[in-house]
Amino acid sequence: IEIGVDGSVTKSVLNNNSASPTKNPRGCFMALWTKAGDKVSANVLAGTSAYSIPTAPRIRTESRFPQTFITADGLALKTRVRVWSSLVPHDIRYSNLPVIFFSITLTNKGTGPIEASAALSWDALLGLGGSQTHGAFGSRDGNIVTPLAPANGLAGMLLSSPDRQIQDPPHRLYYNARGEYALVAQPSASDVMVTSAGWNSISMSPVWWKEFAADGTVSGT
Repeated sequence: IEIGVDGSVTKSVLNNNSASPTKNPRGCFMALWTKAGDKVSANVLAGTSAYSIPTAPRIRTESRFPQTFITADGLALKTRVRVWSSLVPHDIRYSNLPVIFFSITLTNKGTGPIEASAALSWDALLGLGGSQTHGAFGSRDGNIVTPLAPANGLAGMLLSSPDRQIQDPPHRLYYNARGEYALVAQPSASDVMVTSAGWNSISMSPVWWKEFAADGTVSGT
């Protein structure tokens, strides 16, 4: 993926589509909820939002391939997100792992306690692809999301495309855009609660945002 200067996801080539990237996947973003005393706030950790929901007052990015650091200023907590891949020089085994990591570090610079919750929204991009010969193509018909059973302190969900669609695609390159993603969270402590929700990224706004903005949790399928 590519992270823009404002902290937003600007390109995705997860589906073997480096010649024709999926641009600005609107459903891919991180957000932070905080409660400091009676003051509650929720912000997307980027400079822009496709859904006109509140963003961080200030965003700074620093890229050091294969990682990018996103710093959100003006929030109740000092917020720093590290996004990186498993690319390790001279290590073919780990460099070939199809993995993207999002790590968020929150620091309380104040004197009082602050509650916090972080959200990662990811668009089900399976089925969207492209090539130099055929350009962009794809269909997300039949994509499904299923919960993964918690194991080893991890929680998450599986995003899958159908093995075969009802009708055969116009050409076999469509099959390169099919497969599975696992979206997995690793809480930093045993008492951290993980919640999940499903939604349609082409809607006007995330259906889970109102709940998240209120108490930092999400629910629904």
